[in-house]
Amino acid sequence: MTDCLEYKGNTFYFHTGERQTARELVLKYHYSGRCHENPILVGSLHFGGGGLYGDKGELVATCIFSHSNINTWSLKKVDLIELVRLCRKEEVQVPLSWLVSRTVKEVKKLGRFDIAISYADATQDHHGGIYQACSWNFHTYRTPKEDGLVIDGTFVPKRTVSTRYGTYRRDKLGEMFDEVKQETLYGTCLLYTSDAADEGLGVDLGGRRI
Repeated sequence: MTDCLEYKGNTFYFHTGERQTARELVLKYHYSGRCHENPILVGSLHFGGGGLYGDKGELVATCIFSHSNINTWSLKKVDLIELVRLCRKEEVQVPLSWLVSRTVKEVKKLGRFDIAISYADATQDHHGGIYQACSWNFHTYRTPKEDGLVIDGTFVPKRTVSTRYGTYRRDKLGEMFDEVKQETLYGTCLLYTSDAADEGLGVDLGGRRI
């Protein structure tokens, strides 16, 4: 049975796997204007559907998990997954903490990851209120750094550039493409970590990992 959420007189339905529609939502409404190409898991909330005749309704919010570029954790032999995008339509009021917690439960079912992390971008006045509502742990600050390059109008993560094209040198890449630009450096971010998914609206840390 499809999970649903009753909120302020409206019914929202939870689904996974709606990658393309979620991507379109992120590209339109997320301040970064970009979305990860190969997410591991996409959770979404839909309005006006419910599964009748396969109609999921309008996708109004999404929570996207992907591989993380943070090498520090891999050195500690920790299998890491990162919540990379959390986004909703501006005109829709829906508790994103519920969406985060419900999507984390789907991550847990994969059985592949020890810890989930996410960042709150302080330069956008994001201070992790949603993660705090989900009982995630505040971990540390991340200093500004370059995350990748914009190649012919499409953002490509730093590690992906080197793997896909055999180099990260902009002069070499400039010989392959019409336009290569440095991605804007991200400012100070607050890192939050989650150890375990639990019942209810939040994430129970309780000393357990996902």
